[in-house]
Amino acid sequence: MASAGAMKSTMSDMLVLYSALLGAFQDQSLSGATSSSTSPFRQVAALFAKHSTIQPGSDYGPGWCLTELPGQAGLVGVNSYESPDGMPVIGKETKPQRLFYHNGAMCGALSAVYLLPDSDFVVVVLGNSFDLYDTPDFAAQLVIEAIIGAANPVDFVPIAKKTVANALSHHPEMNAQLERERTRGTSPKALLYDYEGYYNSAEGNDYGFRVTVLGDKLRVNVQGLADTYYDLEHYEHDIFVFECDRDAETKRIIYPNASIMMHKFFFEVDERGEVLRVRWAHDFTYPSGELFKKGRAPSTLKP
Repeated sequence: MASAGAMKSTMSDMLVLYSALLGAFQDQSLSGATSSSTSPFRQVAALFAKHSTIQPGSDYGPGWCLTELPGQAGLVGVNSYESPDGMPVIGKETKPQRLFYHNGAMCGALSAVYLLPDSDFVVVVLGNSFDLYDTPDFAAQLVIEAIIGAANPVDFVPIAKKTVANALSHHPEMNAQLERERTRGTSPKALLYDYEGYYNSAEGNDYGFRVTVLGDKLRVNVQGLADTYYDLEHYEHDIFVFECDRDAETKRIIYPNASIMMHKFFFEVDERGEVLRVRWAHDFTYPSGELFKKGRAPSTLKP
């Protein structure tokens, strides 16, 4: 699961873990206690309590999606936003029962964990790549339907094919849009080497990046890390972009992002040609870009 950060997991470990967690939930729900001498888990019932609504019929607890079958699942995974027709209803014509689940998505790996507390089943699917669709999610839902005996199970093949086609369409469309909107014949106000330096978040946090010249491009090393970089080409005026290439991003363990704004760096240069700052929409919470000021690299940065 993505919440494990970079920890190594195995199928057997996950099955033991979530079977124990589900057992603790069932015991504590029946007894009303918040702990027991036979389990290391405490206040498990609170983990599966509704705290916010995802959509009608689906809620979110502290780290778990809570719904009831028949119903839609996978609502916090990659398929939920890549599937053109939305998520299918699984468990049609089966008896109602609760479903707890969560999807995991990291750069380079996908996963899914599905729990059926009323019938005491745990389904874990771990993937070792960032697929063109969320394979672990659809595989987990397929297994769930087999477990509960769905008479008319969902055919995930055509849904997966549509999802793949949609996922592959974003980057070519972004490149075409960049070409259409580009103002040709412009030049940056400063020389390429004037853009070099370290840019710190104007919000005062520790997030920043180093910019260096690489041939006729600018290389951005996030947090100064050698392996986390973007190579920028001049786009127009003082705007530089990195290539919209899904395969290249995935191979470098960059989460495929269908945002043109994320691919653009908006540098600000004064009338003397001094590069002062840059805006970069590295996160959807900054639709117009977070501001980074050129200055000294933090002392905690590794050389």
